[in-house]
Amino acid sequence: MTPCRFRLVPALLLILAACFASHAQTSPDREPREAAAREITRRALLDLRSTSSPTPEDYRAALVMFTFAAEIDPTSTDIIRRQIEAAHNAGDQDAVVAHTRALLLLDPSDTVATLRLITALIARDHNTAESRLAAYDQIVADKSLDASIRSRLALDAALLLREKGDENGFKDRLVKALQLDSTHKEAASLAATYFAQRVPNDAPGRIDLLINLLKADPLDPNIHLSISRELVVAGAYEAALRFHTNALNISSVLARPNEQAVVENYTLQWYVRGPAKVVTSINDAIAVERDTAARNLRKLIENRRPTDEAPKPEDINAPLPVSSLYLLAADASGDKAALTGGFREFTAQVDRLVEKLRSPRTRGTLTEQEAGAATLEALVELNMLRLWLDVDAAAYNQKPDIVRGIRNAYPQGADLLDALWELRAGRPQETIDRCAPLLPNRVARLATALAHEALGHTADAIDLYRLIVESDPLQPVAAWSSSRIAKLGGKPVSPRAPELARLVADPRVPAWMDRMATEPNRFIRITATLPSQEINATDPVSIRLTITNQSPIPLALGPDRPLSSRFLLAPKMDGASIDRLIRPEVIDADRRLRLLPRESLTIDVWPGPGQTGWVLDSLANRNLRLRWNFIQGFSPGESGGFTPGPMCLTVETQPALLRPLAASSLSAMELATSITGAPIESIHRLACVARASALQPIFNPDPPPVSTETPRRGQPPPQPPVVIPPIDLKPAASAFTLRYQTLPPTSRALLLCILPHAGLAPDLASFDAAVRNDQDPLARCLFILTRISDPADETMKDSLTSEDARIRTVAESALRRLNQPAKAYPKLVPDDLRAPAATRSASEQAR
Repeated sequence: MTPCRFRLVPALLLILAACFASHAQTSPDREPREAAAREITRRALLDLRSTSSPTPEDYRAALVMFTFAAEIDPTSTDIIRRQIEAAHNAGDQDAVVAHTRALLLLDPSDTVATLRLITALIARDHNTAESRLAAYDQIVADKSLDASIRSRLALDAALLLREKGDENGFKDRLVKALQLDSTHKEAASLAATYFAQRVPNDAPGRIDLLINLLKADPLDPNIHLSISRELVVAGAYEAALRFHTNALNISSVLARPNEQAVVENYTLQWYVRGPAKVVTSINDAIAVERDTAARNLRKLIENRRPTDEAPKPEDINAPLPVSSLYLLAADASGDKAALTGGFREFTAQVDRLVEKLRSPRTRGTLTEQEAGAATLEALVELNMLRLWLDVDAAAYNQKPDIVRGIRNAYPQGADLLDALWELRAGRPQETIDRCAPLLPNRVARLATALAHEALGHTADAIDLYRLIVESDPLQPVAAWSSSRIAKLGGKPVSPRAPELARLVADPRVPAWMDRMATEPNRFIRITATLPSQEINATDPVSIRLTITNQSPIPLALGPDRPLSSRFLLAPKMDGASIDRLIRPEVIDADRRLRLLPRESLTIDVWPGPGQTGWVLDSLANRNLRLRWNFIQGFSPGESGGFTPGPMCLTVETQPALLRPLAASSLSAMELATSITGAPIESIHRLACVARASALQPIFNPDPPPVSTETPRRGQPPPQPPVVIPPIDLKPAASAFTLRYQTLPPTSRALLLCILPHAGLAPDLASFDAAVRNDQDPLARCLFILTRISDPADETMKDSLTSEDARIRTVAESALRRLNQPAKAYPKLVPDDLRAPAATRSASEQAR
């Protein structure tokens, strides 16, 4: 048999060579090909984004347009990547392969694309498991290929062998995948899961493999939690607290941590630092929140803003689960004042909650049944703590209606409360008897242990407390039981705790890993630079974005990897009131599977492929000062906007001045004359001037001049300023119409993309009418996307039956868009783009 390597690689090279020949062709004319390709790409994106749920057919139409753009500018990797994305979402695997080949000709260092191409070719060309395995093994053995790619292919081979039942082959390839790339999270995760299933009693082995998984993704909170739980079970609480705190820090970057995680962390602090420190920590945390609320309230009052919705300091308390833990810690530390005051506040919290749950108006989305269950849970917790900690225990029997309600809805809960009541009534043996049939319930064990203490049966009490700790050590009742064991002279710590703690100590798990989420600047560096701080309007702008791995270990790069490749990009403008029109762009820099220590990745980013770029280009008759802001690993913030993710940064470009086009100062007739005689490479700039003249007054009206002079006595007050209307574009429309007939297809496409349709600029109606019958496929597709607003339009009907499949595809997608409620570009009118009347001054509204 011919080795797979020699069947695969030459074929790949031949295909790439043919692709290279087609992409190497250039046009001898002076047409602005890059500008045309970008405008066509933008037009396709605006159409695709006008629907919230694009279908595969919509992506197929976008692919048609991206392919038109790529044929005009075959050197644009940005457009080719959009082709790949559209082909993938359209389910066209052959197109994905073809465009990935084209991409690798221009960017052969892209390991993500290389892996995609290799796996696609293996899947296509090797139809049997044996043939695929041979191909995988040949490529994995090729050391000229990046190790991160070979690692992924080794894992594919391992999974295929497991399907075949070859356990030894599976393990060999899995080990190979791990050896080739320490950042390969899927391989490390599979190894950890496989070992845990095969050797369930080997805690050190599990921790070793979890450490490998942690090094593959140090920012995954679930891995930190898994290590923490392994250590907790062994009683290695200090080491467990380290990893649990790491998980909490990572999760807190994205959102407020959930109550359970906070309670678990305080529980671990209890084991390590004692209950008194927990009382202090909770008090300090509440004090900080109340101080923040007070400062925010003062700021609102100073700014004369409404304060009705602002949280008041006195309304801020710890969540009920944290308050419950606080009471246990206060009791265990012997702090009677904290216990008494805390229980009083806890009772008030429960009363407020019950009142809130009683009314449909205040219980939110909870159903009556759900509200009833939440009420019952809170009342059981309150009375359980009352009897457990012996705080105002007599009050339990003073509210028979509550006791009766608990018994009707939760009989076992009522039985447990009755058992604790017997203890507080001085009948511990009755407590033991009542709890016997309820064991091994945790509260039944607790009540029984307390009863044994009351009877002087210390050893029995310690044994029961130890069972509580061992069954679920992260529960507050377990920490409280641990304190009771210590007070009674017992020693609950596992003998394996020191051994497991050493496994995760520095340097095996370096201390610097604990700072990755909280000090991202130590581990990554990101820069975003513009080629110049002065840019002429409509010039192609590229922002150079560089990501550097400054950590001591390799880090995986990708949308959900430690080095996030996803960025939210938006401009920050001075003076232009167009925030309502800004739509941030999502940038993905996933060109590598990983970055080695000190390795950098640099990409050039087009900041304006969508609506934001269209709006900025439509203001090409005004100066604009702006910066572009990148938010890495973005997620919605609690107070609006977006925040960077764990170990992610926010960076800005240097400020830039976008200068207006020189032709912006031309009069209507001067503009028309220039259009008639302009060289081919300038015609699109004049179209941009016409677009700005039509749209800038809609997007961002110039503020009228205001007289600051005081009128002399006897003179009338100054009259409102005369508003100068936009220039008459009818002469320009006529000139563009005449010029259009003589232009080559690429320049005609530019005019169709740039010039607004008559719905936005009525003066250009004659141009729309004249270009309707252009039979060029690209021109027809652009006419459909930019000028047909009526589903019954005759040109639309004609396009739906066109012999050209590209035209049919675009027409079918556009027709669906026109029949949807959301407004596609051809249906836009000026009022869709103007600022709401409430936000405009009277003089602006007068325009």
